[in-house]
Amino acid sequence: MGEMRVVPCPMCGRVAGQKAIRAAGSTYIKVGEENFWLGPQTFDPDKPFGVIMESTGRGSLHKVGTFDPWEDQVYFPLVKKRLLAVIKEWTKKGWVSQTEVAAAARGVVAEFSFHPEKEPKKV
Repeated sequence: MGEMRVVPCPMCGRVAGQKAIRAAGSTYIKVGEENFWLGPQTFDPDKPFGVIMESTGRGSLHKVGTFDPWEDQVYFPLVKKRLLAVIKEWTKKGWVSQTEVAAAARGVVAEFSFHPEKEPKKV
């Protein structure tokens, strides 16, 4: 049996690790793998808060617009509360420092490196 490592999203709890790359036109022929977490690294920082979708029947959805936080009283308060809870949790666990959080708030996101005293032991 092989070992598989996955990481839950700190925001929503969905689990991701290696993502299968499928052959073109196939739903089952796997031709490779890629780290799922590389994808979110390239998200557009200028993306809208939300997307407005319209159902046209038979399970199809089409984007009809976007919305900003101040236009939403359903999702934004919950998403913001969860985001701040994640920052608090990670700070408390020592996974991110207050300095890193403050720098990110100013728009500076540094490359991550382990703190020598907390670096995982190699097996």
